[in-house]
Amino acid sequence: MSDENEVAPVTWVAQAGSQVAFLSCPIREVIIHGPRGTGKTDSILVDALKNVGIGLGQECKMILFRRTFPELEDVINKSRKWFPILAPGGKYNSTKHEWR
Repeated sequence: MSDENEVAPVTWVAQAGSQVAFLSCPIREVIIHGPRGTGKTDSILVDALKNVGIGLGQECKMILFRRTFPELEDVINKSRKWFPILAPGGKYNSTKHEWR
């Protein structure tokens, strides 16, 4: 039984500054860069989810580049952590390295 005053836990909040600017940018294609640990990957993953569930289906696509495939390991691990929470029902295909 839940209390009507109970607040749902916050799972992710954009950092003030660059993350908020990136996520609110009206431009469709954006290049971001900066030092390690500033939240770029998190921002990109959350941005990818903004069109989930609005009926775009397979027309909604996103691609993320890294210099080498092993550099994608951090992205994959973060997506496997956040996507099930932020977009329940999504499935990761580890053979194709894609989310649906």
